[in-house]
Amino acid sequence: MSENLPTIKSPELVFGIAGPIGVDMDAIVASLSDALTAVHYRPVPIRLTETMQAFHADVDLPRTNFYEESKFKMAYGNAICRDAQDRARLARMAVLAIRSCRQAATGDADHAADGTAYIIRQLKRPDEVALLRRVYGRQFVLVSAYGPIEQRRLALQEALRRSLSTRTTPAELAAKADQLIADDASEEADPFGQKLRDTFHRGDVFIDGLSRLAMAEKLTR
Repeated sequence: MSENLPTIKSPELVFGIAGPIGVDMDAIVASLSDALTAVHYRPVPIRLTETMQAFHADVDLPRTNFYEESKFKMAYGNAICRDAQDRARLARMAVLAIRSCRQAATGDADHAADGTAYIIRQLKRPDEVALLRRVYGRQFVLVSAYGPIEQRRLALQEALRRSLSTRTTPAELAAKADQLIADDASEEADPFGQKLRDTFHRGDVFIDGLSRLAMAEKLTR
């Protein structure tokens, strides 16, 4: 009887990316997408920021500067989890987004889209990872990206410099970069805040989040 069972050559996959602020998230997603395409998978990026906006139409991200936008994303994500009393709330939104993609691809939200790989950017709470592992089992892969803090600080200062007033001093840029790094790493005072330190080590794969060559080589392997 087992001979009649269908063979799934390219099972649906779900990748989550966890990494500190300052790593090159665009490059990570692009490198992972290239690696998946090379083995005949269709990559489907899912940005949690856009997912938040889809479920909360009233949210309007500030476009003033990189600092304010980054602070807003962190605070709003925390608020969504706090209002729902659910630290995995953003991951649940990602699951619903995947179901919507399945519906569009197969006509059935419960039917896995074979040959498709969803890339969720990015995860910041252990509860999010735990939920995705329960839902997708071994088909979920957590990619943890790292980068030396000094290099990330410089990358953030450059992003801040490009968006803030030209009157902003180097000391002010450094202070804002340090604040973003501190807030992103762990918000201990808020039970629904980001807990990247407790999330990162749960990765299945660890990659360099700043060197495009190194990340591409690791993801290809």
